[in-house]
Amino acid sequence: MALKIEKFSPMRIDRLNSPEEEEWHEILLEKCLPEFQDIAGNFLNHTGTPPALRMLSQLIEYLVDWSIEEGLNRPIREWIYSLLAVIDLPLVQDVVSALRRLVKECRSLRSELSIDRKSEANEFSLFITIITIFFGQKDLADI
Repeated sequence: MALKIEKFSPMRIDRLNSPEEEEWHEILLEKCLPEFQDIAGNFLNHTGTPPALRMLSQLIEYLVDWSIEEGLNRPIREWIYSLLAVIDLPLVQDVVSALRRLVKECRSLRSELSIDRKSEANEFSLFITIITIFFGQKDLADI
């Protein structure tokens, strides 16, 4: 896996910016994006874009960008948490950078929460812990 990451070039997939459910359905289940044609043969059961590392990495980057633009709302937190649960090391540098931005955003948002929003503060702390410990960004860890 590490050798694959070394060869992996970060990419921007513009169609992933689509807010339309139908377009997501087409991208994921019906029509393989051109950027993934080279690996489509490895996923024989898929007619859409395969669930490859590149796709997961790109989704993390976009979700972090959206969380900063739109706020780290519950749906975005759930998506990011779900993706963090399935990706593994090593990560491409763009994903590491996005996760570091997320830690900083979580820390900032957590510091602004009132005492009655403790469960939300705990969620932000969970992100900080997962990213700093599991994904090796210990310099950003809570001390």
